[in-house]
Amino acid sequence: MADVAEDLRAFLKELDGKSHFDLTFSYNGTDYETRFNASHTGAGTEREEIEVENGCINMTFGYSIGPPDKPEKQTFVHGFIGAIQAEDGKVGTLPGPACFNPVLATNGRNTVRKSGKRTKSGDVLQILKSKLGLAFPVEGVPIVLIDGARNEPSDAEKGSPTMISPFHIARGGKAYYEAYGYRSPKITELQTEIRKATWADCTDRMKEIIQDCTKKDYADGELLTTILTRDVPWETERAYNESHAPSLSSTVVRDFALSKMGIPMAESHQWTVLKNIWTFTLDTESEDWVRCDAELVLTGFSTAAAPANAKPVGGAGKGRSRRARKTRKGTRRTAKRR
Repeated sequence: MADVAEDLRAFLKELDGKSHFDLTFSYNGTDYETRFNASHTGAGTEREEIEVENGCINMTFGYSIGPPDKPEKQTFVHGFIGAIQAEDGKVGTLPGPACFNPVLATNGRNTVRKSGKRTKSGDVLQILKSKLGLAFPVEGVPIVLIDGARNEPSDAEKGSPTMISPFHIARGGKAYYEAYGYRSPKITELQTEIRKATWADCTDRMKEIIQDCTKKDYADGELLTTILTRDVPWETERAYNESHAPSLSSTVVRDFALSKMGIPMAESHQWTVLKNIWTFTLDTESEDWVRCDAELVLTGFSTAAAPANAKPVGGAGKGRSRRARKTRKGTRRTAKRR
């Protein structure tokens, strides 16, 4: 509902200091409620900062980068930064009260909700984070993110993380955040080139790390994407990266980007908050975002009073507005009919 986003935008615009708000939304036929802490400082200045967070989602506008212990060397960034963390143990178990009511959990691979669709907590968190950013009272500032999505090794000293986007791109697929409407021109170009690459196009370093994993030889004309899809599936790469560094697919993608596209290594690594080829911008006109926008519907917003020392608790919505209660009630009836 457009008015929910407008209510949130008006609230954040007028906010001076810290407060909180309750939000309800629907996804795949399930209604959720949550409470966000909110802060807004420096309105109208070059150091304006806005932040909303509920323990699983953080969306911030205006932040500093640089040595944390040396403020004089920090640079203030007039833009967005955010993070998500699942509360069902898939990304990490969070202490304290739940972020959402009901608890936001990922369905098993072969299970679906009553809506007939499988819910993944990462989808809900990323879409909701983007919607929050779009409701911030800032004009003309795109929502961007640095793609650092990864699966960490059990032994960080011995192994290396499996980087999700390089894994898929090296096999002819797309970057992780593209499914949510985010785009990077350089990554799009890289995808096009790597889909045409053969074994002969690989650098010695690319060949060495692939053959170290597969223990096989390949013909010069065989497509790189075919080799990796067939011989290095997800489980194989995860096992390899558990005991090797650097990460296999990350090495393949970055070496290819350097040798075939001239992209310096400094611009292709994902362990940074600085803009590089992994900087993605939300394209609200893309088919992916239009689909995501329709899947998650904001249904209610309120600023119910709470004690000053109250902790953010998912579902603390006793004071939610009449409009929110009516909307959620109607949503339940619609979902039930499905």
